[in-house]
Amino acid sequence: MAMKLDCLVIAAHPDDAEISVGGTLLKLTQAGKKVGVVDVTRGEMGTRGTAESRALECSNASELLGLSVRHNLDAGDGRVHVTPALREELAGIIREHAPDLILCHHTEDPHPDHSASARLAREAWYLAGLGRLATFVDRMEAYQGPSSSSSSSSPATFQLAEAAASPEADAWSPPPCGTLR
Repeated sequence: MAMKLDCLVIAAHPDDAEISVGGTLLKLTQAGKKVGVVDVTRGEMGTRGTAESRALECSNASELLGLSVRHNLDAGDGRVHVTPALREELAGIIREHAPDLILCHHTEDPHPDHSASARLAREAWYLAGLGRLATFVDRMEAYQGPSSSSSSSSPATFQLAEAAASPEADAWSPPPCGTLR
């Protein structure tokens, strides 16, 4: 049986979720929320470390953050493109975990893998919500990572973390800022 998630982060590389929304993820898990991450690549082209060292860092970070699940699409670092197969694989993960909220890169992020991962997330989110696919995610939010220079969308992560940690966390509903639909 698949685990229902409160929040699913879709990130291009294994460290992007931690760098961009790590504090939010920690606040959510500390508030008892179930959180997962999908890394689109293994980060094997990164200048800091190897694929193996990054995998170990990813495993350690997942444990420290209290993540419920972590997936990797192994799409090829530096080569992320939206394909039907990749889009359907991610849609399957979204359906499997039926998250209430998805966080992803901004589509205007200057890093090619980040913007492609954002488009992938958006398209997979749409597919996962089709009637024949049976699941619909209520919210999808964009976050700005370190390579983002666009001011067209500010991250809603602080408000999300505060909402998750509030006394009313059992009735938690993410705030309506930065919504992509």
